[in-house]
Amino acid sequence: MTLKTRLKIIYFVFFFVTLVIIGRFFNLQILKNSFFENQSLKQSEKNDIVTVRRGEIFMTDKSGQLFPLAQNKDWFLVYAIPKEISDPQKTAQEISKILDLDEQLIFKKLSNGKDLYELIKRKISDQEVEKFKQVKIKGIYLDKESGRFYPNNELASQVVGFLSLKDNTLKGQYGLEEYYNKELSGESGQVISLRDVFGTWISVVDKKISKPSALSSDLILTIDPNIQIKIEEELKKLIEAKKASGGTVIVMNPKTGDILGMASSPSFDPNIYQQSKNIKVFLNPATQSVYEPGSIFKAITFAAGLNEKVITPETTYYDSGILKIGIRTIRNYDGRSYGESTMTKVLENSINTGAVFVGNKVGQEKFLEYVKIFGFDRKSGVDLFETTGNISNLKTGREINYATASFGQGISVTPISLITAVSAIANNGLLVKPHLLRKLVKSNGETTNYNNNSTTQVISQESALTLTSLLINVVENGSSKAAKMKGYSVAGKTGTAQIPNYVKGGYTDESIHTFVGYTPAIDPKFIILLKLEKPNERAASTTVVPTFRNIAEYALNYFEIPPDRAISGE
Repeated sequence: MTLKTRLKIIYFVFFFVTLVIIGRFFNLQILKNSFFENQSLKQSEKNDIVTVRRGEIFMTDKSGQLFPLAQNKDWFLVYAIPKEISDPQKTAQEISKILDLDEQLIFKKLSNGKDLYELIKRKISDQEVEKFKQVKIKGIYLDKESGRFYPNNELASQVVGFLSLKDNTLKGQYGLEEYYNKELSGESGQVISLRDVFGTWISVVDKKISKPSALSSDLILTIDPNIQIKIEEELKKLIEAKKASGGTVIVMNPKTGDILGMASSPSFDPNIYQQSKNIKVFLNPATQSVYEPGSIFKAITFAAGLNEKVITPETTYYDSGILKIGIRTIRNYDGRSYGESTMTKVLENSINTGAVFVGNKVGQEKFLEYVKIFGFDRKSGVDLFETTGNISNLKTGREINYATASFGQGISVTPISLITAVSAIANNGLLVKPHLLRKLVKSNGETTNYNNNSTTQVISQESALTLTSLLINVVENGSSKAAKMKGYSVAGKTGTAQIPNYVKGGYTDESIHTFVGYTPAIDPKFIILLKLEKPNERAASTTVVPTFRNIAEYALNYFEIPPDRAISGE
């Protein structure tokens, strides 16, 4: 082979190797650039999730001082590493004594010698923490986790709800925790940190935010802790004394819609909600339970009659005690006949046939219109999950359905819709939206006040004042005398409604008692609804009315509301 040929071969090989190298560089730097760039970023970047502290929930007293209803708290938990435990039976015995847990259940968790983690118990007490620190059991460890704490236990439990694990995330369940979950939880963000050429993470100022976090908010409520404690105490005493199955109390400012207290029983402790055997107890009967209101609804019937000017307080009606409509017979609650009565006396004596008389004067079309105007065909708008009442009977056009509805039977309402409707009478005919939120306060201090500008004039001021005077007479001279208080005018109405028999039709012998009253009547500072289910007495006048007085006297004293009438004038 000649020298010239050898040089050509060397040149060719060199040229070929050069092409291969160039091709390799092209492949790595151009074609696969994005792949290696991503790999580089993976090695030099760190994604950090920026968690947001959950907002807390506070009640507010009359001076504006805040009282916690739901707080964040760090809790200790106990966990085991079974792989490190040589004697599971003995260890289970020791843990059982400290935590007061079933020994066999613990033993099962510790028996798998290859297991690297077993949760034993969450939210252990300070005393239990100290015991574990003292004994130091091999394979058993303490750790901390953030959780929710309800410092008042059962107080307002159905209002506040609780937190539970859902899709590996703690989320609000029931009550305000769920209704305002978005505002309370905020939204976690994401921060990307970069590593320099020496492998050191760059300072926080050089981090870049790939997803900004949304701040959480604290809820500042209209609920007053003193009012809430009082109504829960009174409700408990009432239920025990009358051997009732349950009850509800709502206290509200009829002019603003501020809910000052809301309680129902039976209730639960949100700290240990898992121990509740019946999940129905998590529902709030004040907003999610419907029932037939009974004679309280006569106030709505009279509101329609007065506003349509088809009756006045002096309009007379002859009551024979019995009214036949088709094959149905309507009687008065007490079975009496009152003869000729003014509308004032019809309301004072709660005459059923007199309410039918007023309903007929108004007419079916107008009556249904007022039922809707007062909000009984829709939700009240309160910031809690709620159920709508049922007025479908009135859409049939049947005379008997309108007759019974005039005194509150055959239609259903929720306690919140009923107190809201009667509040319109107390508030010169102006219907306001009930609410629990006073303001939202973000963690940076930014505040959003609740704006309650949703109002409707349902009846005229004149009609409202006339009806208030009639309801004062009900307390002064009628079946609600137990609500009278020295120095204060009180307007109110009872309702005793039989509970429908949903299996056989008709009604059972059991009843629900309700009283709604407001004081001082002409310029009311609060309105109170009491509902008592299946008491052992027949008349609401001897069950819920005295309890109304106890709560009203406390509230008048607490808010330092001056008397509106001379005591000698009682």
